[in-house]
Amino acid sequence: MRVFNTIALLATTVFAHKSFQNADPLWYSDANRTCRHEAKITSPFWLHRWIGTYYNGTIEVTVDLQSDGLCGNQRTHFNETYTGVLSLLDVGQNPDHDYGIIFVNPFFFLLDGWAPNTTQTSLLANLTSPSYLPPAVKLEMESVMNFREQSADFLPWDLQPDLLWPTWEVANTNISTASGYNFICYYREDLFDSSQFSLPISTCNHSNTEPFVARNGRNLDGNRDDLRGTFNEKSADFEWTSKFYGCFTTDPPKQHSTYYCSDGVEETGTFTMKFKGNVDAENSHQMVLGPGNNISWVEDVKKTNVTNFCTGALNVTQNVTQNEEAWV
Repeated sequence: MRVFNTIALLATTVFAHKSFQNADPLWYSDANRTCRHEAKITSPFWLHRWIGTYYNGTIEVTVDLQSDGLCGNQRTHFNETYTGVLSLLDVGQNPDHDYGIIFVNPFFFLLDGWAPNTTQTSLLANLTSPSYLPPAVKLEMESVMNFREQSADFLPWDLQPDLLWPTWEVANTNISTASGYNFICYYREDLFDSSQFSLPISTCNHSNTEPFVARNGRNLDGNRDDLRGTFNEKSADFEWTSKFYGCFTTDPPKQHSTYYCSDGVEETGTFTMKFKGNVDAENSHQMVLGPGNNISWVEDVKKTNVTNFCTGALNVTQNVTQNEEAWV
């Protein structure tokens, strides 16, 4: 377990939430516009901004590199371990289908991972485009398309329906008293997934490794990828199995981006990704399981006020303090 000094902002003034930010005249103020623009680069709250449950844990990635333009079909096998946070998030009370979204899942998630020896300073570094993440983040799995980029300047309690384009459809859900919420889902051929991860691997059994960025290749021929998960108010276990394609590159994972290999060689293979973690009570909102297979959250207004990067423009006074928090 690694201990980080994380920045906690304590709201001293609580204000009523607006149902939609464009109805708030402050949304168009110069101060608000400025802070929203800056937040895409400097916001320290990229990880815990949204209403939902956060789990601190470990991500185990196993990669089999099957197709190599330099080595034929020689098979190479790699393992990598990341420290990470699974964000299991609320889709809102009344998901809207007016934007052409054919369905809305009962929740959505983000999974972010970084090397176990990553420092607090690195995780609070400026965000980079087009990933909208600190450079230290090496893994970003999303269940909605390009969420990090599209949501950067929205308020924590005002997720817009046009942001929730899904990359997969939740199915086979059930809630048990023993394990909590269980589900299985398969990636649909008519949906797009920009999830990516970076890890050091080598080809042709070379002793030297190079940075490799892989993208979920759910649309590759013969792929039977799926995601299985179990979670409750205390812990979560997720597992992906899928194909990937990617390149050797020093670029970070990106949003809505296809890599063009400088040497013209695109590698393909399969990966298995397993997350196991425990709830981060300090940053999470109350999860409600049921009735039936429903899931919802009770918002903690103080927490959403704290992580709102535009609180200054919305007349909320805050103080910065140092707080000790354990990130597994």
